Amino acid sequence: MTGTALAGATLLPGIVVLAGCLFPASPSAAAPPYVEVLQAPPSPLERGKAIFLQSCAGCHGEEGRGDGAAAPYLFPKPRDFSRGAFKLTSTPNGSLPTDEDLFRTVTNGMPGSAMPSWELLPENDRWAVVGHVKSLTRFFDEEEGKWVNYYDLGRDTTPVPIPPPPPRTTESVARGKIAFRRAACWKCHGEEGRGDGPSAPTLKDDWGWPIEPRDYTAGIFKGGDDPVELFKRVTIGMNGTPMPSHDSALTPTQRWDVVHYLQSITRPGAQERARQIRRTILARRVLPSPAWDEPAAPEWEGLPGTYVALMPLWWRSDRIEGLLVRAAHDGQSILLQVTWEDRTRNAQAVRTEEFRDALAVQFALKPNAPFFAMGALGEDVNLWLWKADREGGPDAYPDVQTTYPNVAVMDYPETADWKPGERDAAKRPVRGMGARLAPGWAAGNPVSNPEAASPVENLAAHGFSTLSPLPSVSTRVRGRGVHDRGVWSVVFRRDLGRGEAGEAPLLPGQRVPVAFAAWDGSAGDRNGQKSITIWHDLEIAW
Repeated sequence: MTGTALAGATLLPGIVVLAGCLFPASPSAAAPPYVEVLQAPPSPLERGKAIFLQSCAGCHGEEGRGDGAAAPYLFPKPRDFSRGAFKLTSTPNGSLPTDEDLFRTVTNGMPGSAMPSWELLPENDRWAVVGHVKSLTRFFDEEEGKWVNYYDLGRDTTPVPIPPPPPRTTESVARGKIAFRRAACWKCHGEEGRGDGPSAPTLKDDWGWPIEPRDYTAGIFKGGDDPVELFKRVTIGMNGTPMPSHDSALTPTQRWDVVHYLQSITRPGAQERARQIRRTILARRVLPSPAWDEPAAPEWEGLPGTYVALMPLWWRSDRIEGLLVRAAHDGQSILLQVTWEDRTRNAQAVRTEEFRDALAVQFALKPNAPFFAMGALGEDVNLWLWKADREGGPDAYPDVQTTYPNVAVMDYPETADWKPGERDAAKRPVRGMGARLAPGWAAGNPVSNPEAASPVENLAAHGFSTLSPLPSVSTRVRGRGVHDRGVWSVVFRRDLGRGEAGEAPLLPGQRVPVAFAAWDGSAGDRNGQKSITIWHDLEIAW
């Protein structure tokens, strides 16, 4: 604001007032000039930078160099925009993308990586992000002593012409399989297109990172499975990767034949199931009943579920595709049921080679949600973390004594009558000792509390590596999980209300941003190796 602040005044953006209208001047005073009381709205470039810092810098870094805080946990690695090499373009290999190319990637994301769709942003905001990304595509000219943007060098950004797609036929698929073979695509992508060709283990991108060729049978493509987009990738290749252009190696007809062959071997529906689309999860009012605390109760089947897609931060084909979420409230508590397919039950994490199954529900504390990966500095999130190895109460926890019997002795006064291997709850040494000789318990660590009544922890975070318990309210969230015939079902319950310090407000009539994360113990998931969703909306009905 310029000029004198106007106490108690409410003004609309862009309105200016005469200072004398509010503060009359003396008769001898000169007429005051117009005073602008509000700054002009930010330019599109400023708006794009603000959105980028909030939503994109966590992976791509503040300067867009692919070095954000999340980058070490991601595979494939985030794009370094400063190099001017973009994977998904409509321009010749090695050329800069058009604005439309960048907008398409921001909107759709890149399935097959940790780059989500940002379709939830208004269209003008996505275009603003495109403008900011282009401003980061630059290098420092040592001779000139200044930054130079690649877009200012006059590079050609004319899209490659795309002939109309012909109909897919049995013959075109057969021709495409032959063209796939003759163009040596099998060397990287494998004889059957499964990404297991002889060259696959040796491939690296232009920055030296290992890169995996696409498993076409999985049905997920970074640029989408639209035939035109597939034709672009076969024709242009992917900048910065070993995927070359086939513009000269194959005729346009042969390239369309290859597209038809790839479509014939892909898993139907996989691309759609991988799309990160912001969805609304409606918590309907239900009658109170103990059944809602049972993860597999038939009452849950009577509520419609909402599918939310998961994306592994370290991408792999064998993964949990998504979660089915149901929500309800009985006027007193909010209840969430989450189910997903997991063929193996991993409920022990004592040995170094063991990892547990787990699920987290994350809530933003305000409508304008921060970065969806655990919040940001000054912008806390509330998380409910369920762990499979905590099911059954504290006396059922797999521990060192049961995993490695008779290899450890606790020599404390309270354990004089206890023998290694005993599982009688009344004789558990840690209960006899109390918190004074169990530092984790004494410090308020809920994981160390032998009296914990629930396998769910109530936590807070404000960015990576900031996860901490909410000891004063740790018992307000309860939950239970059941694994039955290859499916996990987990139920969470918390009292409705604004919540205590660090908790998300959950009230009827409100919409709360919510996100999810899942760990598959059989795949070695732990800590930052997990699958996550974008923000969705939990709408709590009256």
